[in-house]
Amino acid sequence: MKNLTTITGIIFGFLSRPCCALPFFYSLFGLGSTSLVWILSPYRHILLAAGVISFGISFYLTFRARGTVFNKVFFLGSCAVTLAFVILPYFGIDVFLR
Repeated sequence: MKNLTTITGIIFGFLSRPCCALPFFYSLFGLGSTSLVWILSPYRHILLAAGVISFGISFYLTFRARGTVFNKVFFLGSCAVTLAFVILPYFGIDVFLR
């Protein structure tokens, strides 16, 4: 069992590397994160659907499994911030696309 835990940790450690490496290489080559927004903007609706599904699963796990107060507050705060960024473009406020 310990060997499986070690192998799983190594695999997920390498899978999480693009989280830090991709922004580094974007800024290294002068692309920045706004170019990533232009690339991903056609897929906005698909990514929003994936986000809603993720928040639904997170809601179930946080409130069904009796998460701590910190988990509930953090979850509700992240929902509020995400909702604000989802509805901003519909009010004519393009935060990232200018």
